[in-house]
Amino acid sequence: FSSFLCPECAQMAGHLDRIVSEFGKDVRVVFKHKLFPNYLHAMEAAQAAVEAQVQGKFWEFHDRAHKKGMALDRASIEEIAREIGMDVGKLRAALADERHRDRVLQDSLLAHETAAHSMPNVAVNGVRLFGEKTYENLKALVTRRLAEAKSAIAAGTPASKLYASIVENGKSFSSLDPETYPFSSDQNMSKGPENARIQLVVFEDFQCPYCAKVNPSIEAFRKRFPNDVRVVFKNLPLSSLHPNAALAAEAAVEAARQGRFWAMYDLMFGDQKGLDRAGLEEKARKASLDMTAFTAALDRHTHKEAVDRDVGEAERAKVTGTPAIFMNGRRFQGPPGNPEEGFEAVARVYFGLK
Repeated sequence: FSSFLCPECAQMAGHLDRIVSEFGKDVRVVFKHKLFPNYLHAMEAAQAAVEAQVQGKFWEFHDRAHKKGMALDRASIEEIAREIGMDVGKLRAALADERHRDRVLQDSLLAHETAAHSMPNVAVNGVRLFGEKTYENLKALVTRRLAEAKSAIAAGTPASKLYASIVENGKSFSSLDPETYPFSSDQNMSKGPENARIQLVVFEDFQCPYCAKVNPSIEAFRKRFPNDVRVVFKNLPLSSLHPNAALAAEAAVEAARQGRFWAMYDLMFGDQKGLDRAGLEEKARKASLDMTAFTAALDRHTHKEAVDRDVGEAERAKVTGTPAIFMNGRRFQGPPGNPEEGFEAVARVYFGLK
């Protein structure tokens, strides 16, 4: 698993070239894309590499792209394509319509689900290279696994079935919990079509810093697929940690009743330190709320019951912290940091989103 614009990946590519030269036909190298975390222009370079593969020029592109290092950009991608004899017109078309994005994201999700978290990540007949990623360590692992493979073949395992027999019981981890939970939804606290293919239910606490960090990724994912993704907000104030979270949750419900939820949502997550009563009222004014109704709702705790219903749904779904994200009812356990591409990859692989 590797990425372009990654210096360590370029170094490993050189090690792999030496391994192939030394071990010859006993070794096969399979390249997989890994974009979590994503480097600038890495997605574009990865899609260009897939197009190079389609045109029968993958390894030529691979080698030159790594040599460019961090200087790899759209202009140098096209320069490499011309140097190796690719059809640049077809390359441009492929990058424009992103026809290979699905392949790149599938590879990247596979890396996550097989715990290939480091970059680059190398496995030799299913056994990961740990420690320093030096040529010497790689060679030692290849030598050991090759000896074991030859012993297995000598014991009767057909060479054509060897690799499949080695990895058939390999560990992998699903990006979605198998259990599905039903959730209610409030149209005033949702974004996207009610019948969207991908329903993303997000339990959040307005004082939770991790919620603030994940929100841009969720919104970018929704904007990429505006007709296919719906985001449903759920309150889960962690009052034992965040003293202002419960009242902020009630304020959010009142904003929703006035049709100004997302304006209030942005203001509260944009200033998480200013969520005391005075801060909430200031934000309500900025969000153009009816202040008489707003202050009355907070004074009387009008929406505590609505917040408690969300908390009850969280408890039934075994949620104990925030943010907690469910995709089509299943708990999301995607790539670390919850990047936009992680949501997209899971939606593509598990639900066929295109």
